[in-house]
Amino acid sequence: MRNRAALALSALAGFLATAALFGVAPAGCANDDPPPRGGGGDAGPPRDGGDGGDAAPKPVSSLCGDTSGLEVGGWPMRGGCPKRPSSPEANAPSSPSPSFKAPLDTAGAQVVVGKDGAITVVGADGKLSVLGADGTPKRSFAASAAPGSGPVLLADGTVLVATADSRLARITTDGATAWSAPIGAVGADPVVVKSRVFVGAADGALVAIDLGAAAPAWALREAKGAATGPSVDDDGTIFYGSADGKLRAVTPAGALRWAFDADGAIRHPPAISRFGTVCVGTDAGTVFVVGADGKERFRDRAGGPISTGCAFGPDGTVFAGSADKSLYAIGPSGKRTFAFKTLGVVGSPIVDGDGVVVFGSEDTKVYAVGPAGVLRWAQSAGSPVRGQPAPSPIAAVVVAADKAVSAFAQ
Repeated sequence: MRNRAALALSALAGFLATAALFGVAPAGCANDDPPPRGGGGDAGPPRDGGDGGDAAPKPVSSLCGDTSGLEVGGWPMRGGCPKRPSSPEANAPSSPSPSFKAPLDTAGAQVVVGKDGAITVVGADGKLSVLGADGTPKRSFAASAAPGSGPVLLADGTVLVATADSRLARITTDGATAWSAPIGAVGADPVVVKSRVFVGAADGALVAIDLGAAAPAWALREAKGAATGPSVDDDGTIFYGSADGKLRAVTPAGALRWAFDADGAIRHPPAISRFGTVCVGTDAGTVFVVGADGKERFRDRAGGPISTGCAFGPDGTVFAGSADKSLYAIGPSGKRTFAFKTLGVVGSPIVDGDGVVVFGSEDTKVYAVGPAGVLRWAQSAGSPVRGQPAPSPIAAVVVAADKAVSAFAQ
């Protein structure tokens, strides 16, 4: 027992040390002009040191919710855990450098990372590929996975993926399909809580599947357009968005609790904060923060469609990217902190405990930006980065660019 505890403490220490990689000094690329450091109309010129005194709210719940069904010690799903706050506990690196670049056509898919640093990603060809912590190819399975859906690493070592033939499949470590269950349409970004999976579908359905029974437990068909991947709060409430412009809250039994009318299609899973709020962005360019009661807390308007899910900082600041090539930061009172301009459509961010946000862009760069909107570092991934970076206990930061999986280490 003592040996196991020592190993666990050692693994945790390794994870915390490596995740410091988020801070790379600006590396720059030949003939690339650096993007403006900050900006954002009403935010004013940023100074790295804070957001202007926006008071942090008091946490009312956990960071992640129930993670018992997931592999722990890595980044097992998009958003990191069932509430999808996109908030790794370890800090970003301060001055990383490229660790490896593994050629793989991912079409900007979401990477997930196991506790041993192994990387799992769905390729553009629907294969499920597993790379070692050093980027060495280990396994590749013909899973017929839907390229747009991120995989999920389960506590028993199996992997969940939504497939192109409208099913949810559970894949074993040797590539066998343990089971597959019908969804009714192509699914997106499943989430696991205890022994139940929730997945949104392209026909608007929200489907619950029992891991043991490998069969749908219930399906809610309220949305009139494609449903996003869902997120699950501490009390079991399930939140999901849809192309019909609504954010919905659903009970664990599958009954609609409320529906919030946004101003445009919602394309990415909601993020749930520790402060009793839920965040989504819309194609109309609006970031909405809504209370658990379904009432709007505040909104902010970007210069183009919101191209990412939201990420919550430690003080409740919301981060989201836009097709206008900017990353937006909105303080807990609803006042915009900054807008950081890149040279491409921004990918989904993650934000560490110091408020440092890491994200990719279609300009091929991975950026780290401080809490006041000042660039900490930028590294080239060689091709557009559309998916969310994943912190790794070994390689620090892993991203899936269109043509390669890359890692950056301190």
